[in-house]
Amino acid sequence: MTFEQPTSLNRFVADPVPLTWASRWKYIRIFLPLLVFMTICFAERIGFLLWKHDKLKLSFLLLAFLPSGFLLVILLILGEIRLRGASGNAARMLNVLDNGISFRAVGRPLIRWPKVVAFWFEDIPGEPQLSKVTMEYFGDRKTTFPRRESLVLEKRNQYPALLSELKLLQQQHNLNFRIELNQPLPPRKPPRNLMLGMSLYLAGVLFLMPGMPLLLVPLMHRPGESQHSESTDDWSPKQKEKLDRFLIAHFSSKTELKHFMLELGGVLTTISIALMIWGTVVQRPKPEETLPTSKPKSKRRQSADIAVTIERWKRYKQTKVENGTDARI
Repeated sequence: MTFEQPTSLNRFVADPVPLTWASRWKYIRIFLPLLVFMTICFAERIGFLLWKHDKLKLSFLLLAFLPSGFLLVILLILGEIRLRGASGNAARMLNVLDNGISFRAVGRPLIRWPKVVAFWFEDIPGEPQLSKVTMEYFGDRKTTFPRRESLVLEKRNQYPALLSELKLLQQQHNLNFRIELNQPLPPRKPPRNLMLGMSLYLAGVLFLMPGMPLLLVPLMHRPGESQHSESTDDWSPKQKEKLDRFLIAHFSSKTELKHFMLELGGVLTTISIALMIWGTVVQRPKPEETLPTSKPKSKRRQSADIAVTIERWKRYKQTKVENGTDARI
């Protein structure tokens, strides 16, 4: 059975997205920590290569902005396409099949019944002839919270028809999804601060990249082996000499160099782990207690509401029996 919603009713299930710079900034700001992370990594790599070849100049470091700048342009284009596509011009559809549901006319991709969590039916304020149903389901990816898709129904025929079909499928296939009537959809627990969490986590990764090698190289170093013999195999004799002069100028012995690497590596690794843990904690959803909750109806009351709605639908079908049956509503 297929349920179609006119495009004009999209305003009841999705807020229109204005094509303003505020909307564009809201979309692009989540990627800023990644762009900054990329720029710093490229700047470190380019700076080291320039120092290695005696060509270190500040103007050359501007090359580090090219990859992140190119990615920023791509994200702006994709964001513009996404904003213009979210303006509410697409019609919505729900296919209720024997093996699952789908939101496309061709029945793909199919969401099988074990992944469907609940159907939430609620009234639309100021529109007594309309009702809204929200489907909660899990997609192919394993996520903490179910996805949501909403559809506006006509109360006279679509609303009881969908209820009747869902109740029939539950009885025939012993399905476990819930049917919530006249219940407000519980708000989704938002992350505390996604942008701050990503910034802290990527900062931890940035500290871990030099910290872990500095910590592991002295621990894995064998006595009598040159500290940088393997790392300088692809260096020219002039570059190796330059590196040796740098080490001799700053460290009096190999033991001092080893201690410095251990201490600096340990500090950087500790900071990186702390930042990564902090970033993960910051992104966690808020506790359940902070969200408004509603008192659920008893199962007996829900079953009575469903039975009344289905009975009304049967009476409506009997009055229209001369027009035949149609699966598209």
